[in-house]
Amino acid sequence: MSLSPMEINNKEFKRSFRGYDIDDVDDFMEQVVEDYEKLYKENSALKEKIVALNERLEHYTTIESTLQNTLVLAQGAADQAKSNSQKEAELIIKDANDTAQRIIDQAHTEVVKITGQYEKVKQEFQVFKNKYKNLIQNQLDMLSEIDEVLTDNKTLSASDKGTKQAENVKKVIVDKKEGFDGIEHENAV
Repeated sequence: MSLSPMEINNKEFKRSFRGYDIDDVDDFMEQVVEDYEKLYKENSALKEKIVALNERLEHYTTIESTLQNTLVLAQGAADQAKSNSQKEAELIIKDANDTAQRIIDQAHTEVVKITGQYEKVKQEFQVFKNKYKNLIQNQLDMLSEIDEVLTDNKTLSASDKGTKQAENVKKVIVDKKEGFDGIEHENAV
């Protein structure tokens, strides 16, 4: 148990014969009381300061703990966001690849279709070209025959000549027309 300055100040000693000088003891006791009072007040102030510092330390410890928990949560959230972003990026890339593959497949199908159409048109053109060549050749042959008929009939008299040439030309045209009708019938089919 510690003494308070008041207890020291109020302490009375018994008087005895041949004891110490009372005035010296009283002076010394006053000096002790003053020093002890200073120390006591200083000690009380330090105790209060320690309590206040302990409260602040506890407060800062709580803040530190909260900050650590916040950092852990923030790190977890950052990791989760990173993971989600990575998954989303992978999905976007997969979707883009799938879309690109569909476009490539469609383009390939179109190329095959257009190539088939081109080959068909090319064949049809070749058939048309051959038929048209035949038609032109028949026309040239007919003109050559008409020239021959006209050339063969130069020896006939003028009146016979006209009638004979007309009949021969008519016959060549009718023969050739039958040939053209066959070609036109093939073109229609």
